[in-house]
Amino acid sequence: MRVWLLNPYGPIPGEGWRDYRFTLMARELAERGHQVTWFTATFAHQSKQQRAAGWAQHEVSERFAIELVPTPSYSRNIGLKRLWFELVFGERVFQRGKSLPPPDVIVAADPPQFCGAAGRKLARHHHASFVTDCFDLWPELFVAAAPSSLRWLVSAAVAPLRRLRRRNLRATSLAIAVAETYRVLLQREGARQTVTIPIGIDVDAFAPREKRAGDHLGLVYAGSLGEHYDLDTLLDVVATMPDVRLTIAGRGPAEDRLRKRAASLPNVTFAGAVDVAKLSELYAAADIGLAPYRAGSTVALPTKLFDYLAAALPVITSLDSEVSTLIEDAGAGVRYAAGDAVSLRTAIVALSDPARRGPMAAAARALAMRFDARMLYAQFADAIEALVGS
Repeated sequence: MRVWLLNPYGPIPGEGWRDYRFTLMARELAERGHQVTWFTATFAHQSKQQRAAGWAQHEVSERFAIELVPTPSYSRNIGLKRLWFELVFGERVFQRGKSLPPPDVIVAADPPQFCGAAGRKLARHHHASFVTDCFDLWPELFVAAAPSSLRWLVSAAVAPLRRLRRRNLRATSLAIAVAETYRVLLQREGARQTVTIPIGIDVDAFAPREKRAGDHLGLVYAGSLGEHYDLDTLLDVVATMPDVRLTIAGRGPAEDRLRKRAASLPNVTFAGAVDVAKLSELYAAADIGLAPYRAGSTVALPTKLFDYLAAALPVITSLDSEVSTLIEDAGAGVRYAAGDAVSLRTAIVALSDPARRGPMAAAARALAMRFDARMLYAQFADAIEALVGS
């Protein structure tokens, strides 16, 4: 079976990041004997650097190849240049794909909707099965990120993306979602067959380590430093808790501002971008994992959640979604009210008791086993093979 994966985002093998969702998809399919090509962009979202000057190919293994599609760059994660990047990627993939030997299955990330549209048109051109993979709700995210006074305007501006998403979904043989919340939306918008396959985690990569006894409560946040995270509330709280030590790992557009805010706080450390090995060390030194998001966030099951669970860290989150239900039902964490410093402080104080954290840590690790990436991407490959009766 020949499988095409279309997604302009995500680190590719060899760039120093952990294996991305589409890498895991491709490896599982290739190991089963299928020929996989992942079409992605020359411009790397994480580093904001061009990988190549034009079309280029990268052979990962005998049955897994990456084709780099020339795309323009952008510096801001939300803006017209990024939409142009997505539009160019979609059009060039479509034009290139029409001239290639036909695939049996095309899996397109959607969002971005232009990528989904390219997959839909190529599937029709080649009479191939068409699959979309939804890992976020971008039209909704753009609205949530806008100032409240402008949300009506942004909502109207992104309406064409919503219509394009519905058109893509109605053409799918299968729509995959990383969270049940998203799957329900995909079904509501016209997808005939849907399934939830979370991003998951390599549970062995973040296996819990023995923690050193200390006088301080260790908090860790690992992820993007963007304005739609509730990091200002976190800094406000930590400023009033000198016995707490907070480590923030990651990069993002709000990093400089956050560093200036925390400059006078001796109990806050910024680790910058870190690899898996260093991240594992940070988790081993921490007592609690933080997943703070601003009110109205469209995030359902973030990658950092799986990291924390695998590292046996009780979780504190502001997400009022699958996350809070999941961790509270499992006894693996607690929720606070987004933007509410008193609520967050209360949650941290509650988990400062080692007698309470111990059972939560064990529950977190047990919950992580339900999201073992090896199991999840085997399910993904099973679903793809079922489409063509392999």
